[in-house]
Amino acid sequence: PAAPPAPPQAGGPIWTPDLKRIDRSRDDRPRIADDRRYFRARPPIVVGLDGSFETTEGRIRIAGLRLPERSRGCTWEDGRRWSCGLRAHAAFTAMVSGVRLECRPRPGDAVPPLVDCLSGMRPVARTLVAQGWAEADPASADPKTIQAEAKARAEAVGLWSKAPPEPGSSAR
Repeated sequence: PAAPPAPPQAGGPIWTPDLKRIDRSRDDRPRIADDRRYFRARPPIVVGLDGSFETTEGRIRIAGLRLPERSRGCTWEDGRRWSCGLRAHAAFTAMVSGVRLECRPRPGDAVPPLVDCLSGMRPVARTLVAQGWAEADPASADPKTIQAEAKARAEAVGLWSKAPPEPGSSAR
């Protein structure tokens, strides 16, 4: 005889591949933990090189990215220098300012806590790396973020741009 199904766990979301009504008292499928946390950046936003900043819940660090030093300068092909580090910090600040971040803490006891965050529906680390305003942190970046950095370098955007944007174009 087959073993009776395990009793359902109380509360929490249930993973199901399609939309359906679920009777929690009879369902024996395992539930996934909903470990999302929501943060708001606390102004004024002071961003650390490690992608950390102060939120309403304390200091957090965005996993998968490494910001350049704010004082970093870059040079275009024509020899002109520009403040790419300052622009990168401005892009990061713009992405996390005034929005509710949906974050999932990474396992471990890093200080500040390492989190994967979405701003809207966009992953913060992958978006900034794809736009060329941060490098992928090899220790904490997922493969898609590492690929995004390779593409940004190949397309010469953000920190790797070779020329200033054309007048009237939207600089990424």
